[in-house]
Amino acid sequence: MLVHTTSVVEANVQVRGGLMRDQLAALRKRPDADTILARIQPAYIEAIDRAMRVAWIDGEANYHVCEVVGDVLGLERGGRFYRESFRAAYDTPLFRTVVTGAMRIAGSDPGALYKMLPKGTSLVFRGFGTFGTRDREPNAITLEITDAPARAFEHGAVWMHCAAQANHAVLDILGLDGSVDVEIHPAARRATFRYRW
Repeated sequence: MLVHTTSVVEANVQVRGGLMRDQLAALRKRPDADTILARIQPAYIEAIDRAMRVAWIDGEANYHVCEVVGDVLGLERGGRFYRESFRAAYDTPLFRTVVTGAMRIAGSDPGALYKMLPKGTSLVFRGFGTFGTRDREPNAITLEITDAPARAFEHGAVWMHCAAQANHAVLDILGLDGSVDVEIHPAARRATFRYRW
């Protein structure tokens, strides 16, 4: 039986099986894999391992794995894991076509790529909120998540921190140094990630 850490899990929050399978594969390669995997509920591991890459699975699996990674590794190292694993995900069939197409349109302009990110996000997440961009400057842009489920702000909002770092991978793909400032507003069900390069 799956145990949720919230009394009400929002309906229709889903994630692609391929994304979760890639995360588990990356976790299994780590030297601390046994420690992390031991804390993930076995039913989630089984559901992820069985999922077809294009299948939609319960988004609670994504929240749970992210929280376990945050608990074991801490926010900084956990965020780095998500940044590295999403950088690697851009080389998988699920993302390769999207990224290649986006780069043909946007070239190597990070701001233009970040502006395309909300459409790409809808390929792997459903019901996690509305993703958009604002405040574009020559060397900065803000990615904003609005109407996010309350669940995304639980457990110290670790899911939001992981999302911010995962999206930082856009700069890595372009070979750019950069930073991200995270602002989380649980009462408003909103978070902003300000990327600078």
